[in-house]
This record gives sequence, structure tokens and C-alpha cells, in this order.
Amino acid sequence: MTVWDLVARLGRRWYVLVAGVLLTGLALVVVLSVTPTYFAHVHVVFVPPASSEQNILVRPTDSLVNLAGVVARSVQSGGSAQPVSAEVTLLGEGETEGFLVRQPNRGGQWQYEFVEPVIDVQAVGATPDEAMASLDRALAEIDAATTELQDAQGVPESARVVTTLNPSTPQLESQSGSRVRAVTATVLIGVILTLSAAGLGGAVPRRLGAKSSARGA
Repeated sequence: MTVWDLVARLGRRWYVLVAGVLLTGLALVVVLSVTPTYFAHVHVVFVPPASSEQNILVRPTDSLVNLAGVVARSVQSGGSAQPVSAEVTLLGEGETEGFLVRQPNRGGQWQYEFVEPVIDVQAVGATPDEAMASLDRALAEIDAATTELQDAQGVPESARVVTTLNPSTPQLESQSGSRVRAVTATVLIGVILTLSAAGLGGAVPRRLGAKSSARGA
């Protein structure tokens, strides 16, 4: 089958070609309309007071690590996103909204080891403002939970644990994948499906195979 034979067959099945072009165009519109997801991330570090004598929550030293864990569990129970494994982010889990608060686990899957008074805070949203708003809500709840625990123990202001952010400014990034790859794959799939629907899916490979056989002979 020559190139002109292919063109002639496509001409006889023009309706398949038109349908394929329209469907491929629709698929491209969907691909190009996908909006990125924004991911905000920061660590909350618990800082002990200069003197812990009046704060039972941070005696002994490892109690500060325990305090971070209690606060993380308290806040996450009200988050819209569910906890994920220590190696996976909310973005990696495909979440598009909400926040995640967890204490970093330095151990394995079956044996937890919490060694730092730190809380990992992540948030996602459809826009930068949404992601940062979710992050700010998580940070506010962490501060509120920390204050509530110390209020319950009657800890004076001078002996209270405070929190700080690391880095000082939360990190914000977007994730939308490669549009070039998505468009290329969509067009390629559209062409293949259109040719197959027109009954030409194997015409070109068979022609090339015939030429290869002729040269081998």
C-alpha cells in the first residue's frame, strides 16, 4: 500500500478522520485546562524555656519531644487530609486540599522513633492563597493546642515552651506536570486511535515490514 492508497482510504472514511480530530481536540482542551496544585511546607520547632523548673511538660528533657507529638496528634485529628507515610507528601498522595500535621519518624515502618521536638506541617490547595490559608490554619491550631496544654498545667508565662518556624518563611511550590509531554502523548494517542478506527492501524507497519523483507532477500 502506497502513501496515495492511504490518502485515498482516509478520503473514503473522512467522517472517521473528522471524529478523531474533534475527539483529540477535546482531549487537548481537557489536558490544557488542568490547573496546578500548590504545596506549602514548613517545620514547627518547639523551643524550651530558659528554665524548665516551673514547666512540668518539659521535664525530663525528652518530654519536649513528647509534647510535640501530643500537639501533632491533637491538631491532625481535625485536619481535612489524612496522615500518610513519613516518606510521602500530601502532594505525592494526590491530595488537592487540606493540611497534614505529623511528627517526623526517624525509625522504620514498624518501629517509631521520635527524636526531635519538631512538627512537619504540609498544606495543599488549588491556588497559592488556598494552600497558604490551610497552612496558616494548621499553624494557628498548633499554637492554640500548645497554649491549651500549658494553661491546663498552670505554667507561668516565663517558663512556657514557644514555637518557631524552620525555615522562617514557609516554602510554596506548584505541581502540574509537563504540559509538553501531556500534549504530545494526547496527540499521538489520538492519531493512533483515529488510524485504527479508519482501518489503517496496521497498514503502515505491514508496508514497512514488506520493504524490510524485500531488502533482506
